[in-house]
Amino acid sequence: MAVAVDITPEHARQFREEGFFVLRGIVPARDLDTLRGECQRVIEEREREMDRLGVDKIDLDHRGRHAHLPYLTCWVALDDMTEANGTVYLLPYSRAGSRDVVKHVRDEKSNDLVGYFGDDPGDPVLVPAGSIACFSSTLLHRSGINATDRMRRVYVAHHGTRVS
Repeated sequence: MAVAVDITPEHARQFREEGFFVLRGIVPARDLDTLRGECQRVIEEREREMDRLGVDKIDLDHRGRHAHLPYLTCWVALDDMTEANGTVYLLPYSRAGSRDVVKHVRDEKSNDLVGYFGDDPGDPVLVPAGSIACFSSTLLHRSGINATDRMRRVYVAHHGTRVS
């Protein structure tokens, strides 16, 4: 069953000015269950490949994890998101000082791509499962460490080749 989503003028303004907006709790529970199951299947498949190769990471995947051109990212929370489980943090354009694609450097320890070295951590997206954070790929973003004993799963869809 399709879910009607109203993108309001306020959503459009916030995206234009700050690079993101959030749609809270719009993904139905049944769809969340389907996405969680598929997420788990992919995790298990990737971990079997790591076992086969005798490694703990392949590319940006670490036992249990990410890449960047301008496009729209739709970040769908499959679980409730908290600071403790390392939700995504978004750094609004007004505080980042740039709307451009920023050169990223690979962190040798984590294998993450890092494009920001300032002190502003950004704003955590603290939302219930089923919420969607929509943001430009040029928006600086990061995730924290999951310090809980539960999964932090998201479904990420990228749309288009350019977001204006």
